[in-house]
Amino acid sequence: MKSHQNRNVFLPDERIAEMTATGAWGDKTICDFFDHWSTSCPDNTAVVSVNSETGQRHAMSFGDLGDLSERIAADLTNRGVGLGDVVAAQLPNTYEMLARRASSPAMWCG
Repeated sequence: MKSHQNRNVFLPDERIAEMTATGAWGDKTICDFFDHWSTSCPDNTAVVSVNSETGQRHAMSFGDLGDLSERIAADLTNRGVGLGDVVAAQLPNTYEMLARRASSPAMWCG
């Protein structure tokens, strides 16, 4: 089964229709919301990362996270990575891993 974006999905059409009809699912993805937040409230805090060894906190705004994500996406694109390619990353649970996942919503979430 394929989604409206021609991606593989594992839910029957009936379940998708039911969840959409009840309002539980909308027509926006988390990437759509991220794009909105990074442009409408770029100075708001998106994530706070705490180093478990030092206790040092690192806060990152939506705008900064969006900028970092775009730089990562540009680098991956320059290296020949495209839509549908699989990219593996192993990073600690910090803002850098979140930025890698959010990289270029048009490429990674579309």
